[in-house]
Amino acid sequence: MDYKRLGHSVYHCQYHIVVSTKYRRKVLTGGMEEYLKIKVREVSKHHPEIVFISVNTDQDHLHVLVSIPPKIPVSQVVNYIKSNTGRAMRRKFPFLDKVYWGVEGIWSIGYFVSTTGIDAEIIKRYIEYQGVEDSGQAPLEFLDATAVRPKFVIFASPVRIVLFAAVLLFTARITDGQLVKPFDDGLAAHMNY
Repeated sequence: MDYKRLGHSVYHCQYHIVVSTKYRRKVLTGGMEEYLKIKVREVSKHHPEIVFISVNTDQDHLHVLVSIPPKIPVSQVVNYIKSNTGRAMRRKFPFLDKVYWGVEGIWSIGYFVSTTGIDAEIIKRYIEYQGVEDSGQAPLEFLDATAVRPKFVIFASPVRIVLFAAVLLFTARITDGQLVKPFDDGLAAHMNY
């Protein structure tokens, strides 16, 4: 999962946006589709914090998977897409002026949006374990070599975890060109060093 950072926040906000053409007219055909995809991605040139992950079209609508920071409303991004692409499409393809005679733009007024990302079950488990994690004492399970049952469980703060890993790393030594691990009971095999 790709987390992004702002000054005071870390986020993973991806949205699936669907915008349909005005009157659902099937005008996005041939080279228009590719030109539209280019114009949609150009929004990122002016707003680099908006990242387009996937863009695709059908004859009468546009699908976009986009990462939007929490400080920008989704409706504003939809407005950027509609206004920039609609204007460029009418300039590049003059026949659209005849199809949409007397009206501005090529997009319908509304749009569809849904969020993507972590499912509800993962979020529920995360919230349930907040009391343990907030106290700085998260349980760590070290599995035996079969990875079936815990060999032992310790409660450790993030600082203790780093110190524990550092001790393992620095107590390893090289003897006769071979890395000798500090423990030979399977624990060190799980530490990836």
